[in-house]
Formats: sequence, structure tokens, C-alpha cells
Amino acid sequence: LNLAWELHYKDVVCVSDSLHALQLIKQPTIISHAFVTLIESIKDFVKEDWKVEFMPTLREGNKCADILAKKEPITNRHLIVFEEPPSILMDALWNDRDHMSFLRI
Repeated sequence: LNLAWELHYKDVVCVSDSLHALQLIKQPTIISHAFVTLIESIKDFVKEDWKVEFMPTLREGNKCADILAKKEPITNRHLIVFEEPPSILMDALWNDRDHMSFLRI
């Protein structure tokens, strides 16, 4: 969300295979939760002047995320932005596109 905000996107869809994470964002915050700071930060972003929608998906619906999560880290940075998709994602991109009908490709 931070990157999308910095790039001035006004209509963002966040897709997650974690229903628990989506519930934490939509429900009142549990103050004792280990990730309370992160959850509150997400909720603060949603209040800004843009449209943010959270949608669930099955793990099979986001093969790209699965491939990247299993890939050996190439750096210790928390965020890597690709200018173009890595070649290991090309087949999965087409597969994910078919599962995410809400995207206009």
C-alpha cells in the first residue's frame, strides 16, 4: 500500500490468500495482537483519498506470489520492485490472469 500511495495510484485492489489477515483489517483492532502496528497502518492507508479494496483468493489464484515466496532471496531488502516481471513468472502471470477476472488486461 505504501508503494501504491507513493506512486499516486487512486484505485488499488489487494488480493490475499489469508482470510485471517483480511478479517484483521476489516474488524476492530485487537490491541494485544502481535501485528497491531501493521494492522493500524493498513487501516490508516485505507482512510486516505483513494479507493482500496481487499479481496480474498485461493492460493492457486496467485501462483506468482507463491513462486516469489519460495524463491531464494537475492537480497536482504524488505521490498524489491521489478521494472519487468522476472522470466520465472511468465507462465504464472497468464495463469493468474485467468483466475483474477476482476483485472482488466
